[in-house]
Amino acid sequence: MGNRSAGSGGNGVRRTLVRLPGYYVRAIVCVPSAHPHALWLLAWVERLLQGSTLAELQAAPPWPVPADPHVARVLARELVDLRWVVPEWSTGGLCVSPRLA
Repeated sequence: MGNRSAGSGGNGVRRTLVRLPGYYVRAIVCVPSAHPHALWLLAWVERLLQGSTLAELQAAPPWPVPADPHVARVLARELVDLRWVVPEWSTGGLCVSPRLA
């Protein structure tokens, strides 16, 4: 009886096997980590999914209003750093990560 680690799941998610008398339980629990700018970033991702370009978003961002160029640069960099936005090699632009979309 007890828990025993069975290696890692996907992307650093630990897999744990739990032994109960008479039962064998297997589950994957994924707890997403919070991001301080998630509220702003998700509004940007939504606009990208609707077909806006990153240049259009930086010129007229959905959030914050009024547009602040410094905040727009920080949010654009965070989208790329988080891999929520990836390069689209055929056009030279950026698109929402297929994993996130």
